[in-house]
This record gives sequence, structure tokens and C-alpha cells, in this order.
Amino acid sequence: MTSQNSFPDICEFSVSFEPDAEDSNKLSCVVDLRVSCSEVPLGDQECTISFQRLIISVDIEGIDIIPGTRFGEPLKNNSVVKKKTISQAKTKTKNRGWSFGGSTKARPEGAASAENRSSNETSRDTHISEDEKHHRVTAKPNLRWEVIEADDDPLDGTYMEREKLFEAKTKQGGNRTAATLCLKVKQRDLSIGQIIRNESALSFFSALTENQRRLIDIFIAKSLSNSVYGSRKYVGEIILSEFEYLHEE
Repeated sequence: MTSQNSFPDICEFSVSFEPDAEDSNKLSCVVDLRVSCSEVPLGDQECTISFQRLIISVDIEGIDIIPGTRFGEPLKNNSVVKKKTISQAKTKTKNRGWSFGGSTKARPEGAASAENRSSNETSRDTHISEDEKHHRVTAKPNLRWEVIEADDDPLDGTYMEREKLFEAKTKQGGNRTAATLCLKVKQRDLSIGQIIRNESALSFFSALTENQRRLIDIFIAKSLSNSVYGSRKYVGEIILSEFEYLHEE
């Protein structure tokens, strides 16, 4: 088993494959994941990095995932109870004044005969109350898991502690089992804090447009990726940590 984590100050991603005590062909993939907003070196400077979303991707060889064992996979009920919309009607009476011979005006003093005209206006206030449960780690198709907060807040804290990401069984007749797990962040889910320290440079960068600043963020993300995986083509995402498992008989 080999692992590589180039950003240990902002993410801790550890993986272990543990055999089942009763079935030698069964394996459990156990994962720890901790994330923090922190500073990372960038040349002679340091920049503060935070994440809005992370992806755990898995590639396997010689094993099959056991159905129903994926972590973070809440099953949706086939039958649901639809919530009704509750409308509350309110009626207001609006005084339109006094009528004298077909005209509407304020009632003068001493008027003997007058008709008070009023109209009703109805408004409806709609109240809907519904609770929605959010899972921070959710299983996705193609052996991927998404890590995200409910309100897209920056990730910060322990999200998995010795959790079984999945269980698997070795394929019959095979003599090699392998798995690669990657913790990734897409460039659009990466936030880069202020890296300029002196006032003259800060005044220059504060005059940049939003698009210009975004281009600088892309350049920094690409630089971070190249500093770790220089031989790989940058495709808009950074591999923060990678784990490889291999077993041959």
C-alpha cells in the first residue's frame, strides 16, 4: 500500500483495506477524512486555501463492491407524503369616501343624506414549512463520493473517522486485487485567500476586475497542481491525496 498527500496541513486522507474475520474473500475500505482552512507555500509567498466541495474517486481491479455497503447512500422512499400548501386569507375593508349624487368625496359638514361606500380587498399569505436532511458525504455514481456542507460553507472539521467507505469481495479465479483512491478538488470549488502582504502590491491587485482575479486563481491552482504532479496534464482539478492498494497471490 502506498499513499501520497502533498497538502497535509489542509487535508488528512487515510485509507486502509481490512480483511473480514469470517470471510477471507471480503474486504472493507476504511477511511479517515479531516479538512481545514490553512496556509500553503506558493513560491516565496503563502496563500490561504479553503474548499467548498471535495470528491473521493475510486478505481478498482479484481474486486466487486458489495451492494448496499456504500457509505453515505440514503435510500429514497418509493412512496412519499406530499405536503399541502396552507393559504390564509385576510380581508381588509377600505373606505372609499361618501357619495353625493353619484360623486365620491369626503363628507362635508352638515350633509344630511350620504352613503358611505367601502370595498373589500383580500390578500393571501402562503406558509410552507418543510425540513430537509443534508448528508455531508454522499455516494455518487461511478464510485465517487461528494463532500459538501449544506450551505456551501468552507469545509472544516472531521467528516469521516474510521468509516467503511464500502465493502468488496474478490472476484473468483483472480490472483490480483487493486484499488486507487483519490481525494480531488475542482478549481471552481477552491478558494484562495489573500497572498499579497505589502501595501503597494495590495493597491495594485485591489484594482483588478473580478475576471482578472479569477484568472490569477486559476494560475495559482494550476501551479499548485504542477508542483505536485508535474507530469500530469492539468484538467481543472487538483489531486490533494492519493492512495494505492495492491495485493497479489
